Amino acid sequence: MSATSASGCRRIYRIVAVTMICLIVSLFSFFADFSITASNGAVKKESIFWDISAGSEVVPGQNLRLQKLYHPSNAHHTCYEVTCEGLHCMGESDGNVTIEVCYPAVVITGLPKCGTSAMYILLSKFPGAITMTEKENCPFGGQSLWTFFQSLPRMSAVGDHSLVISGCLQVAKNLQIKEVLRHPQTHYIVMTRDYTDMLWAAYNFWCKPEYDGDTCSTATYWTDPALHKRSPEVFHELVQADKNQTEGVVHPFWFPMEKPCVNAKNYYSGVYTHLRELTLHNN
Repeated sequence: MSATSASGCRRIYRIVAVTMICLIVSLFSFFADFSITASNGAVKKESIFWDISAGSEVVPGQNLRLQKLYHPSNAHHTCYEVTCEGLHCMGESDGNVTIEVCYPAVVITGLPKCGTSAMYILLSKFPGAITMTEKENCPFGGQSLWTFFQSLPRMSAVGDHSLVISGCLQVAKNLQIKEVLRHPQTHYIVMTRDYTDMLWAAYNFWCKPEYDGDTCSTATYWTDPALHKRSPEVFHELVQADKNQTEGVVHPFWFPMEKPCVNAKNYYSGVYTHLRELTLHNN
């Protein structure tokens, strides 16, 4: 890597570090505010509702009707009344079902091998934390929207001092559901990392059948030190081969690191673009 590129990476890394410090300070302030809650009372609804009946994530013959709710004693979450009308709203049966759910107050997103799991575990220790059944609870990931809404905690389970936490690495999908839900009150923690450190961590964490053969379990794609050879020397050779654009080199890197050296300059660009959209449309 050239001196100019290294200087640029260090500059970006400092910006990311400062951003993370600001986020953590903001979160501590956010958590402290949980001692201040709205007065108890009946659930209030916004007068406007909207329907979702088209798109690849909606079951054909199914209509979803959404309406914003105001939690009677926890002002830190945006909640919704979601009504499913039509086909397969009751499992395999048809009919109408209404649920009241709260969207997470905190969503952890960013890029792989950047500490998202550690951050998720850390925040889950907060008193009153409510987590999803799985850390990567992403919308638009092959499940229907109705299934996704059913995975969210019911409003009746969100107490005065509850904090609903979720995680989804894919920034674009977080923005997409944000639009569908008409801008819920949510804090997004976007995790990034020094590029070289991330690449080395990914190299040691994941295996790939094309590189590691049948010893790579397709259930997890996690490396096994007893089966998979990983070393600084091999890592250096793979990165150098990509830098020199050597043809026919097989490597274990997954998206977004398929070409770890050639595409290094694009590491932050996609996240930056999505963050800019998030900032511009944060209303």
